[in-house]
Amino acid sequence: MIHYTRFVFFLFVSLFFIPLIYGISITPASQHIVFIPNGNITLGFSVSDVGKASTYITGDFSEYATLIDADSEGSARDVSVIIHFPNVYKPGAQRMLFGARELPKHTNSPIGGLASVQAPIFIQVPYQDMYLDARLLISNINENEEAQVQLHYENLGVQNIIVRAQGELIDAQSNTTVKTIAFESANLSALQTKDLFAYIDMKNKSPGVYGVNVILSYEGEVKKIFQEFTVGSLSVKILNATSKIPAEKVSPYTFVVRSFWNKNIEGMYGEVSLLRAGEKVQVVKTPTEILPPWETKTMKVFLDTTGLSEGMYGAEVKLFYQGKESKMTFPLAIGKEEQEQTKDKEGLQLPFDSTYLFMIVLIALLIFFNYYIYKKRKKQ
Repeated sequence: MIHYTRFVFFLFVSLFFIPLIYGISITPASQHIVFIPNGNITLGFSVSDVGKASTYITGDFSEYATLIDADSEGSARDVSVIIHFPNVYKPGAQRMLFGARELPKHTNSPIGGLASVQAPIFIQVPYQDMYLDARLLISNINENEEAQVQLHYENLGVQNIIVRAQGELIDAQSNTTVKTIAFESANLSALQTKDLFAYIDMKNKSPGVYGVNVILSYEGEVKKIFQEFTVGSLSVKILNATSKIPAEKVSPYTFVVRSFWNKNIEGMYGEVSLLRAGEKVQVVKTPTEILPPWETKTMKVFLDTTGLSEGMYGAEVKLFYQGKESKMTFPLAIGKEEQEQTKDKEGLQLPFDSTYLFMIVLIALLIFFNYYIYKKRKKQ
């Protein structure tokens, strides 16, 4: 029985001597190339790691690739990937993966981890016919600012394309055209990308949601693209607030605010006034805050209800920011604190991962098995 106890003890202690997993890195982290019918391309990578690592290739075009690795099981080294392109391949964006995988180390520990990393090789295969990809990029702005509209073209085919575009600014709320937007024509050669820019004067335009609709015409084809953007106003709305707090104690009171401005609002602070029959019973201010663009934030003060009678009150919430003010009044009930009916049960946080769990189960089985053998022998 003493030998059995020692065995279990040393098995348990061995769990804490699991070897570390060392990182492997590949540079460059990715590469972008274009398909060349019947052509060859050589790509270079550098592999670095603490121990030994093997390399491999997988994914699109892997059957046409050759891996040149002088030391296939070495440590830090340079590796080449030669791609022998076929005459044709499926068009579009393809991806090959060059990877490195750590080799097992000679160690007495029964448990360990092997690191691996992959670097994608993005291969663009042109379409044999005409293929145009077009996108609109518009950032949100503030009122009275100028909106920049970026029209991004990408010719993914082997044919040259001449593109003409006509745009219009639309008020998304009323779905009406506000003004037209002119773009110059673009001549795109095979696999060429190009960006066109237009600028919209939004002075005297009301804050809200707008959209840009662009109609593209090229080589007898017509394509429509649309993108919304928002014109912000320097305002912060108070959305909701705490509805009930207990009597005879200091309690947190929270309220939620949202920015409709496209820049940081700095130096913002709140003021909460507790009202009874229209009279201010207590006034508390929040610390100053920075409210990021378009974000929602919860602000908090502490109200002291000591000595106040139970019942319905009003909570007047004010926000002060950049010379402006927002105000809302919410009903607030002050009453006895409710007894907790149920307690939240937090999930059991195990201080080990699945490997440790597996080993503990294994130890339990070994203990049971050894106990069974021990009892059986004792009976004999």
